[in-house]
Amino acid sequence: MSRAGLSVPGGESSQVPPQPQMTYGFQVQGKDTTITVLLALLPGLIGLFGIGHIYVGQTQKGLIWLVIGIVLAVLAFIGSFFFICGIPFLIIGFVLWIYQTLEADKLARQYNEVLQRTGQPPW
Repeated sequence: MSRAGLSVPGGESSQVPPQPQMTYGFQVQGKDTTITVLLALLPGLIGLFGIGHIYVGQTQKGLIWLVIGIVLAVLAFIGSFFFICGIPFLIIGFVLWIYQTLEADKLARQYNEVLQRTGQPPW
């Protein structure tokens, strides 16, 4: 008999292999990249950047993007009363809208990769 209470044929003893830990009945799911992109693109049309980041779990970064988007939208709106003054804010907003969408997609893919490799969310 071994310390673990098992005997192996041939007289040698072995220990019981470790059991996997319980995850309390739930499994961490990956982030859908299509949903991430849609959450970054559609609200971004009205200046609400960062929603895709918040969905992925990067809440602080998402809130920073949200403030940037709202400020740009307000400046573009106010500038539109002076015709040309709002155009630079629209151009900057468009570039940042595309950038934050691509970044949210990259973060979702990174989240899923780490989750698949380690079984734990990265952040």
